[in-house]
Amino acid sequence: MSYGIPDKAHGRKRRLRSWMVAGALIATGPVIWLLATTVDSDALSSVWVAMRTTPTALLAPTAAFAAAFALRAIAWARVLPDLGFGQSWAGLHVALGGNHILPLRRGEPLRVASVVRRAGIDWQRATASTVALRSADIVAIGFIGSIAGMGAFAPGWVLVVGLAVG
Repeated sequence: MSYGIPDKAHGRKRRLRSWMVAGALIATGPVIWLLATTVDSDALSSVWVAMRTTPTALLAPTAAFAAAFALRAIAWARVLPDLGFGQSWAGLHVALGGNHILPLRRGEPLRVASVVRRAGIDWQRATASTVALRSADIVAIGFIGSIAGMGAFAPGWVLVVGLAVG
């Protein structure tokens, strides 16, 4: 079934996908070889044992990380009401992957492209909401940093008052 795509174009798309899968599989071989020859197996096994003996040491930070992304997805869905939670969650993870792979934090445009393509949001609104939320992130980090900086030089009660007032 071609879903409205002409059969010739559909065949081209399938061949391209096949070549991409083959290229990914071929590129995987050298990566596996590199990992097998460079990873310290003793260190890896000791980390594996530590994870198995104290799983909360891994699960707690992972849950906190997931909760942070859930809160960001909820915030984005509230700023952009046409965007559902699932699409905002997916867009944030596309951006995270892009930020890890691409230089200069280029994941944010991928975030916009993801919701424009998959959720049908127009690019101006998606871009504006992304810029607004990233700006709010920067302000929040600056606020947290200033409170933490005060804590380094002031008595503990000043830090408590700063957090309570802020």
